Formats: sequence, structure tokens, C-alpha cells
Amino acid sequence: MVLLGLKFVFARVRRTRKQTSAMEVIVIVDPVSTGARMAEVASSRGFRVVSLWSKECTPQIRGALAGIRDGYEAVEEQASIAATVEAIQDQLRRTSPSSATVLSACIPGNETGVKLADLISLHLGLLPHGSGNATFAGGDRRNKHVQQKALEKSGLRAVREVCGSKWQDVKDFLGDLGLPMVVKPVQSGGTDGVKLCQSLEEAEEHFSHLNATKRRVDSPDTAILCQEFLAGQEYAVDHVSRNGVHKTVMTWVYEKKALNGSTFVYLAARPLETKECPPEMISYTRAVLDALQVRNG
Repeated sequence: MVLLGLKFVFARVRRTRKQTSAMEVIVIVDPVSTGARMAEVASSRGFRVVSLWSKECTPQIRGALAGIRDGYEAVEEQASIAATVEAIQDQLRRTSPSSATVLSACIPGNETGVKLADLISLHLGLLPHGSGNATFAGGDRRNKHVQQKALEKSGLRAVREVCGSKWQDVKDFLGDLGLPMVVKPVQSGGTDGVKLCQSLEEAEEHFSHLNATKRRVDSPDTAILCQEFLAGQEYAVDHVSRNGVHKTVMTWVYEKKALNGSTFVYLAARPLETKECPPEMISYTRAVLDALQVRNG
């Protein structure tokens, strides 16, 4: 899915760029895991590649996931978006003082780099990658609470939830959620920090645990969500969007179970035939993309 989105961006850059003799530069934010392959694809298509490391991509993430190989220019995120862009441009001037360059696109290579990639794209007037996790009118799209509020505002079905940073701020509002309930960070990756709690006592205990520990994906937002538990089959619906037109490219069904002391352990992700996919699931997904103002990516 990452590489498919990358091909879309490269094609888009080629079609929309002004004719110029300058070397085109692709900035890839946090090129780890599958994203590490993106630099090789970009280079093979004639782009100069700069890897940008965000503050959210901690040393633990970089060490745990296979990263970009040596040989590509690297820049660290700075105190502001403007300073980060200047650091990228300084790197380009330093390594190629006599060559003209133009920043053509800024693409996330991992979940941790999504927000930074979009903010840089917006700062430079580039086409936002729009992976569904950028900053938009309602706030940070990576924030699960912001996501649900956007769905409610658009009249779409949303999960009932209570959000807060302190247990005393949420405890009096949990009655409508029922038991069991899901307690999790507003921002995390996969099932990191997610727990299905069978009692209010267990919910309070996990709430306190989340407040006292860090997640794999570092985030300045430390709020915690208590959500109703949605029983049933879980699906993933992959889309590619261009100018607000959404195309379904793959659907999956997750196989999970309680294992090794964890409530949610992924055993497999099974691809679905088109006839196996509930049609309302695709239409709902596209409505969610519109609610979150995802237009490209």
C-alpha cells in the first residue's frame, strides 16, 4: 500500500511539475520498515532522495524496524516546520553547491512521519499526501478522538467514547459505554496500549498505567480514550484517492485472539474476494475519508 501510494505521488509530480532543469528532490520522512524501500524506488525514477527523521521516530523505533540503507542524505526534524525546511535546503546546498534543486514532494515512510510530511507539504505548497492522518480543520487526523468527532459532525456512525487526561475527568461519564470497554491512547500504533477492560477497576488501572508509561509512537497528546467495545469481525479497507475520488484497492479481514496475556494479538490478515466484502463497508469507508478531508494519497 505504501509503495502503491508512492507510485501515485511520483506520477502526480511528473504530470504537474513545471519544466525545469533543476534536480527534483523527494523528501521521505522516517523511511523504516516498508518505507525503507521507497528511497530505492524514488532513486530508480530519477529523483534525488533526502531522508528526514521526525522526533516521533524514536531510537527504539529506528532500531526495531529495518531502516533506509546508507548512501542517502539525512536530516533531523528541527524546532519548527520552517527550520526543518531550511535544514533540508541547507543539506542540499552543502552537498551540491553548484547544482539547482527543487523540492517536488514530501512523503511519509512510516506512521510516525505522516504528520510532519503533510505539514512540510503544506508549508511548501506541495500536494499533500493525504494519508488520512494529517492536520486538518478539525485538528490532528491521527488523534482517534478527533477522528470520531469528525464522523459525528458528518452524521456518520461513530464509537461512543469518553476522553480525558485524568481518571477523575472521565469516571463519571463511563456508564453509557457498558462493559467490557476499550481503554487506549488517543495516538498509538497498532494495538500498542490498547486493552479490553472487563470492569471499571480494571479500566482505572490501565488508565493509570497509560499515564505512567510511554508508547512506541511518541506523541505530545497524552489523553486517553475509554470506548464502547464493538463486537464482531474487523476489516481493513485500503484505498487510493486522487482529488477526492476514492478507489478501493484491497480489503482484508483480521484474525485476532487473546494470547500471551494480551487481549488483541494479530494472527493473520486474510485478503478478501470482492464478493466477500460487505458493500456498505466500502461506502462507509469512503464517507469517512471525506469526513476527514482526505483527498489525495
